[in-house]
Amino acid sequence: MRYVQALSTVLLFAASAVAWASSGRVTDEASAIAAAKKYVKAQCSVEKPCHFKPRREGSQWNVLVEFTKRNEAGNLERYPGGHVLLYFNQEGQLVRRVKGE
Repeated sequence: MRYVQALSTVLLFAASAVAWASSGRVTDEASAIAAAKKYVKAQCSVEKPCHFKPRREGSQWNVLVEFTKRNEAGNLERYPGGHVLLYFNQEGQLVRRVKGE
């Protein structure tokens, strides 16, 4: 019985490790956007939402993040230089950041 409990504990830890390791991977548009949101969370909010455009380039993903601000009328608008291009490898690590000019 102890052997079965020990084996089930090991399997549970192994399954948790696999799930944790794959959770940060960038494999599709949704996971690319999720990775980008981690890096721009300070610039994006309900009052100033960001727009995300993911694109696959070879083995990497890039996400164009466009920032918004309110104009004099109170409407949201995008503005020149208000963007950043983030490049992620398949493990979800940021490998390059190109800020808008």
